[in-house]
Amino acid sequence: MSEEQDEPIWGFDLEDWSSEFDSASGSDGSEFDLEDPGNLDWASFLEEPGLSLRPQVCDTSRLQDSSFRQVALRRLGRVGHRHGDVTGRTVPQLLLRREQGLCQRSPGFSPGHRASVGSRFVPNAPHLQAKYGYKAFCGQYSRDGNVFLTACQDQRIRVYDTRRGGFRLKRTVQAPNIEWSILDTALSSDGRYVVYSGWADSIYVCEVQKKEGSVHQLPFSHDGFASCVFSLTFSHDDSEIMGAANDGCLYVFDRRRQERTLCIHSHSNDANAVTFADASSQILFSGGDDGLLKVWDRRMLREENPREVGILLGHFDGITHIHSRGDSRFLISNSKDQTIKLWDIRKLSPPASVKPSLGRLRGLHRWDYRWQRTPSDRLTAQRLPGDTAVMTYAGHVVLRTLIRCYFSPDFTTGQRFIYSGSATGDIVVYDVLTGAVAARLRGHRSCVRDVSWHPFAPRILSVSWDCTVRRWEWDEHDASPVTRGVTRGVTRGVTRGDNSD
Repeated sequence: MSEEQDEPIWGFDLEDWSSEFDSASGSDGSEFDLEDPGNLDWASFLEEPGLSLRPQVCDTSRLQDSSFRQVALRRLGRVGHRHGDVTGRTVPQLLLRREQGLCQRSPGFSPGHRASVGSRFVPNAPHLQAKYGYKAFCGQYSRDGNVFLTACQDQRIRVYDTRRGGFRLKRTVQAPNIEWSILDTALSSDGRYVVYSGWADSIYVCEVQKKEGSVHQLPFSHDGFASCVFSLTFSHDDSEIMGAANDGCLYVFDRRRQERTLCIHSHSNDANAVTFADASSQILFSGGDDGLLKVWDRRMLREENPREVGILLGHFDGITHIHSRGDSRFLISNSKDQTIKLWDIRKLSPPASVKPSLGRLRGLHRWDYRWQRTPSDRLTAQRLPGDTAVMTYAGHVVLRTLIRCYFSPDFTTGQRFIYSGSATGDIVVYDVLTGAVAARLRGHRSCVRDVSWHPFAPRILSVSWDCTVRRWEWDEHDASPVTRGVTRGVTRGVTRGDNSD
């Protein structure tokens, strides 16, 4: 290998700089030993005013000039419709236009009309769906919405039949050799298989459609290091599984060969999140405790000299979760700096900006997101050099665990919203175009780590460390004045944030 090939792609040793940032931040992505210390009153901790909330300043200047805005408006039926957009039209008016054959896709709604109607009815009323004796960590719908699975600290995966709005326990899988808790799960595209991980040197695959079935072990530890996979995802054809681990590596598993086929050193500290950009499964994104979001080309990955396609820089702390919009261009990332950022991978951070940005992060206050509030210097910090994020969303709290965030479903909402769990026990729903909090769903009494919006129905299921699963559905007469007022604002076509008069 030539000297030129050995040179770091950024012109300096990015790993050394990232390592210094990790030690300075003290931000540890590890979810091990997360039980509350005896001297911490967590309820009082959460109730204190101004808890770790970044000031909500919705700067839409970059969004206005982004193609994301036009794509989003088109999906919502606001532009590009033969008979005019749907802005300001009531639901009865839209129904009348449908009956008159004026919805472009007679006799039914066009995707834009459907999204316009669906996005007006954000689920807002909570109903207790299940109660466990242990903290719930993961909860996700299958791609068709017919299956919902949860994973808890009792080392059990529960598979529910959710067809026709039901919630019937179909199977319980006892997870072997998992210490402390199951930390992530992923369903195959056909909903037949689940892969899960925890504090173990293997991941496990199980068929969930059968009442009984064997669990297959896929080892990934290559040097005896006590590893843990924090994030899992199937490729679109389900032939491969990709995982992000606490040794900073991305792992690729071949299901047919039943073995690990690739190990890529991706981040200087924990790699907390990984996902594919689209159905081709060729472009993927990873995020870690070094605060960097990296873009990779699966066709160019090799163990001996892994090089990312580019870096997206802008978070002040570790990244906890990534979700792709599915169009190979846009994605969102959740972070311990208490923000979600929207990115366009066509606008990567300039290589020259990475070194000064990481150097600036080294001077920030040390903290541990598992036990402490977010330091004020992170909550008030200005944009980093090289931050190319299209939009930044603030209003939720990322503490204690790797909290997830997602785009809302395309079918019912046109992906108008971004939603996230929160350490405060809320589900926070953002309007993707304004950055305002469109709804704050309150019903859990402890951290909401994962939440899932049904792909085809106005229904949300959330799992929490209060050991419950709650179902959220639209109710105009919801007793909560907060959720009722905000959601009615969305219904009238006016998105109201927390700071509205």
